[in-house]
Amino acid sequence: MLEKIDLLGGLPGKSFLLVQVACDLYLSTVTANLVDKGIIGKNLPYIWQTGGKMLLVSALGLPAGGFWQHLLCLPPGHAGRPAA
Repeated sequence: MLEKIDLLGGLPGKSFLLVQVACDLYLSTVTANLVDKGIIGKNLPYIWQTGGKMLLVSALGLPAGGFWQHLLCLPPGHAGRPAA
């Protein structure tokens, strides 16, 4: 059985998780500002600008949370979950 060698104490996985959580929390703040300043204020340029910012933050948080953690947490040669 292959064992995972953890030289850094899980630091890379934890840092990627921290990036994902920070992005998720920031998105809720940006969404609140979008509603308050853009939709209620009927400011279409602000809505487009904030939407672009939200796409960039999502693009940063998605690989940090999913793909990289999958690569860092599974040992080499592991195919995923064992069959039930």
